[in-house]
Amino acid sequence: MAKKLTSQLAEQLLSEVEPDKEFVVVNGEIIKSIQDLHNVITEMSEENFSYHRNNTKNDFYNWVIEVIGDKRLAHALARAKTKQTTIKKIERRLDSLNKIIEKRG
Repeated sequence: MAKKLTSQLAEQLLSEVEPDKEFVVVNGEIIKSIQDLHNVITEMSEENFSYHRNNTKNDFYNWVIEVIGDKRLAHALARAKTKQTTIKKIERRLDSLNKIIEKRG
């Protein structure tokens, strides 16, 4: 059975990471949170996206699982092959986490 996600955990997943855990994109942009990940990938060139997500590696999955600790999003990103699918998966997770937080308020 899946563990129920509390608003406190949702806030933690959405918060910014420590500076030493930031994701540095090939073009030098810095990602500090899931929201940043969404924003940067949305504006990212296909070439830069392919540098981080291709048949041999998935830097987005690695960062989300190892640094953010969001297994659900990480596994969704593992299945996403394209930039557009990756963006949609992140948007769905952001919506889900934000709804959990809103219910508390």
